[in-house]
Amino acid sequence: MGLTAYQILTVIQRSDRCYQTVRGYVAERHLEVHLEGLKRAGVLLHARRIDTDGRPDFEVQVPGGELRTLECKNVMSGTIFASGEMKVDFQRTRNQLEGKAGRFYRVEDFDILAACTHNVTKKWEFRFIRTVDLPRDSRGGPSALHKSVRVPRVARAPWQDNILYVLR
Repeated sequence: MGLTAYQILTVIQRSDRCYQTVRGYVAERHLEVHLEGLKRAGVLLHARRIDTDGRPDFEVQVPGGELRTLECKNVMSGTIFASGEMKVDFQRTRNQLEGKAGRFYRVEDFDILAACTHNVTKKWEFRFIRTVDLPRDSRGGPSALHKSVRVPRVARAPWQDNILYVLR
């Protein structure tokens, strides 16, 4: 790129969109390390990062279980509800051919949401939930997921802090 590492980091820091994108990839890397550790321990049979546009971020499988897909999202910094819950802004960012309805994620797009809490807690931790347990938004159709998802500080059903509970 013709720039030093410091200059590249400065470019990232100066652009809010670029910085947010990098934070998303850093969260994905932390999740990948976590999943790799579970695979090495024999808890997961399969864990693989998917690097394809329009696809979920990961696929995982427990022994004897079905292959499941995960989408990793960061909770928003500075957005905490009176209840203490955090928020995930949960919509597709690129222009969709089907207009505004295409910005909604759908239940069938992936199986599990992994919400990274670092932006609020300063810890690389995740809350996991099955997409079938997420709230819907009828404006996007019957399977459209709500664009604003509340994430508890302390995991409580249907949210879990251990991915294995949502894989079984």
